[in-house]
Amino acid sequence: MDKIKYAVRSYKRHKTIKNKTLSFLNHNNIPKKQIYIFVGENEIDIYKNSLDSEYNIVNGGSKGTAYCDNKITEYFDEDEKIVLMDDDIKESYELFMREGKEKNPRNDKRLLPSNLRLLDFQLFIKDGFDLLESYNLTLFGMYPVCNSYFMKSTKPIELDLNFIIGRICGFINKKDIILYDDCRDDYERSIKHFKNTGGVVRFNHTCCEADTYIGSGGLAEERTNEKMDQSVNYMLTTYPDIVSKKKCKSKYPEIRLKKVKSSIK
Repeated sequence: MDKIKYAVRSYKRHKTIKNKTLSFLNHNNIPKKQIYIFVGENEIDIYKNSLDSEYNIVNGGSKGTAYCDNKITEYFDEDEKIVLMDDDIKESYELFMREGKEKNPRNDKRLLPSNLRLLDFQLFIKDGFDLLESYNLTLFGMYPVCNSYFMKSTKPIELDLNFIIGRICGFINKKDIILYDDCRDDYERSIKHFKNTGGVVRFNHTCCEADTYIGSGGLAEERTNEKMDQSVNYMLTTYPDIVSKKKCKSKYPEIRLKKVKSSIK
């Protein structure tokens, strides 16, 4: 576990990252020396002056999410174990169906989401990389929403092509995986890792809570209607055999991944 690197992407959020993701990692006993914070090139000094000196502050550029993702890939060695994280992670959970009238537990006096309990984060990360090595795969992640109603109807673990959300995911660093879509980089990452290895690992009974579109900075400033339209067109054109449009109530145009079975036996 001491060789795993935690790469956190942050943009104009030196206060948010301190109160959210870094607090979360500290609570889960992740050493600061293993945490690398990739920030805008003009924000390096701001983050260094705001955060503990044990953190590694790295130039992630100021050209979008995909560019920062590629800077992370470039920065670390081939085959290193990387946990990618957003800067606004609040908590992580696992499915736990309660019986009868048993009440949800509280965390710091706050009621946890229905039928979820706190996740042993370090164990989750260990299990994720262990499974990658067992199946010779390179990407694992969580269920994309914290909703026990949907989670309970899924298999605990799947190797088929699934959307691996970028809030928290683990991967074996591969220099040949380059991303281009700033709005749906996690979709593109899921597709490329699947195509390279024949599978991705998704733990359907785990999830994380984040403030992705709340407050200034972060993805909230990146995702305009124009950029989201461009993203949909890029994904449909680049991966026509895998991507289709999705009808939903979102204010943005959305996509879905077509079901592709894993080649892993």
